[in-house]
Amino acid sequence: MSSTQHQKPHLVPAAERLLSVDAFRGFTMFCMFAGPFGLNAFPDTGWLAPILRQLEHEAWVGVRFWDLIQPFFMFIVGLVMPWSFAHRWQRGETWGQSLWHVLRRAGLLVCLGLVARSVQAQRPVLDLINVLAQIAFTYTVAFLVLRKTWRAQLAVAGGVLALHTTVFVAWAAGNADGAWVRDANFGQWLDLLLLGKSWGGGYATVNCVSSAFNTILGVLADHWGIVAVYQLCALLPLLGVTAFLLPDNRH
Repeated sequence: MSSTQHQKPHLVPAAERLLSVDAFRGFTMFCMFAGPFGLNAFPDTGWLAPILRQLEHEAWVGVRFWDLIQPFFMFIVGLVMPWSFAHRWQRGETWGQSLWHVLRRAGLLVCLGLVARSVQAQRPVLDLINVLAQIAFTYTVAFLVLRKTWRAQLAVAGGVLALHTTVFVAWAAGNADGAWVRDANFGQWLDLLLLGKSWGGGYATVNCVSSAFNTILGVLADHWGIVAVYQLCALLPLLGVTAFLLPDNRH
């Protein structure tokens, strides 16, 4: 195993908590479950219209605050991984044992996602577009680069974005409408080919690949040792800065 695989992330005492990360995670979970915070009960209140617009998904082109919740969640997964695995390795767990832990957890997430979607559909469905299945994929990818240098991690993060874009653009070569037509792109074609169906609404299973960028970005934040990144996370949603930093893989 290469020397870079044996590089361990920054170790912190097990009892120590970084409140900014807890706050960011709590804020993201609250947004995920709170919907539009009950403000949609006042649709005729004119001054609320711009706020309500930010509390629902953009139909396709563009980005709103609500489109950032899923990327935030993926980012948080990577953000806590170096801390979590540092403690496991500090206790003597080997890389192979950690990999087995990751694969089991990923498998469980996929199964839970399938159960949740099947219950929602009231019939058994093979559906990998839900958040749990995407986390299973991005969590595994991020673990595989967890002990690499920050340059290698950055290269992989950029590589998954480049791969995602290249495949979509290459598939649409010669298509006058371009690569990013809603419900008529590479992601939809691949789902039809492998699963015999597409999800509609612009969702595509293959978007878990570019979602991995957000999780690796979280790993990088710790690997660089920039504690301010954690503290800034709680402010980014208010500033809207993440619209330019985190790929929107809601679709």
